[in-house]
Amino acid sequence: MFGMTPEAVVAGSGGFVRWQEKPSSRAAELAMTMAGDFGGGLAVRVEYRPFDSELAPWIDLIRKPAGGFCDRCRIIRQIVADLGLDAPDVAILSAYRTAEVRTLEILRRKDVRAAIRTVAGALMKTGRLTGEEATTIAARYIQPGELKEHENENS
Repeated sequence: MFGMTPEAVVAGSGGFVRWQEKPSSRAAELAMTMAGDFGGGLAVRVEYRPFDSELAPWIDLIRKPAGGFCDRCRIIRQIVADLGLDAPDVAILSAYRTAEVRTLEILRRKDVRAAIRTVAGALMKTGRLTGEEATTIAARYIQPGELKEHENENS
C-alpha cells in the first residue's frame, strides 16, 4: 500500500520481508515494521498493544550498542534515531503510540486483513514467496501504492 515492491517474503520465527526499494518516508517505514510486529495476532483475531512497561526493556536494549534486529528493535531504533539517544522514555513512548495508532488504523481495514490472511495462507503452504507473488496476491484486495500518495499529508 506504500508503493513498494517486495523482493522476498519468508515465513517462520525468523521471517522477514526484503524490499526492492526504501520506504517513501520514515513514517511509512515505521508503520510497515510495526505491522510486522502486530501481524502475528491477526491470525487469531488479537490486536496486541504492548504496555509501556513491556516496551521499556526494548528502549534500554536499543540504547546499548548490542541492540537486536527484530521488528520491535527496529521500531524502537528508528524512533530513538529520530528523537536522539538521550531522548526521555516518555518522548520515545509517545512517538511509539503515535505510530501505533496509525498502523492499527491500517491493519483494521477489512481489505488489508484479507490481503494479510491470503498472503499468510500462501506462506503457510510454501514458506517463501517472491515479491511478485506476494504483490499479486495482495493486489486482489488492496491497491499497490494507495497509501504512498497520502504519505506527505500524514508524515
